[in-house]
Amino acid sequence: MIDNETGFINHSQILHVLKNTKSPEVGEVEDILTHALEMKGISPRETERLLMVEDREMIDEICRTANQIKEEIYGKRLVLFAPLYVSNLCKNDCLYCGFRITNTAISRRTLTLDEIRKETENLVSQGHKRVLLVSGEGLGESALDYSIKAIETIYDVKIGNGEIRRININIAPLSVEGFRRLKAAKIGTYQLFQETYHYDTYQKMHRSGPKADYVNHLTAMDRAMEAGIDDVGV
Repeated sequence: MIDNETGFINHSQILHVLKNTKSPEVGEVEDILTHALEMKGISPRETERLLMVEDREMIDEICRTANQIKEEIYGKRLVLFAPLYVSNLCKNDCLYCGFRITNTAISRRTLTLDEIRKETENLVSQGHKRVLLVSGEGLGESALDYSIKAIETIYDVKIGNGEIRRININIAPLSVEGFRRLKAAKIGTYQLFQETYHYDTYQKMHRSGPKADYVNHLTAMDRAMEAGIDDVGV
């Protein structure tokens, strides 16, 4: 159930657990880690218990187990992508961000498609095959059209055998239909920073602008997946 103000997170329940729950004993942690090593996932309750661990040795054991599972699934594989910032226009006033609308110390601009092509050529020449397309939240209603044209431009660049094979994208939350258009543009991962899920902190840090809408931001991944985007990053 989604509250119109605070979304689907039960903040009072989380605070109650943090205040009234003791750290798990070694045996309980070992049982959870044994279950985790089956690599079928662990329950929200088990996750909650691991997050309550304070003992340094047990935390180290959790990290070792997580690394073992990661290597079993993915191997010793590290994937890099280059961030490609195309616009620093923004309507938001987020206290932690240099792009915020109240920051008058920076110059504002949006790259043309020709400039995006040149940036992509530079990245391909350096051997990059993946990029993360990033823009501020200041392009208004044209943001999605611009992003799709940018994606088409990036994929169009070919230098010898070099090209960008995967474009991940970080743009403001969209409607389900908007996300469908983004998927049709053949994006890789849709990425969105939440910064914090704690409602009061979120309201404090996001003073104005579209991003101040906690629920719209919180539920963005639901809409993305409803639209068929099967790879999302938070």
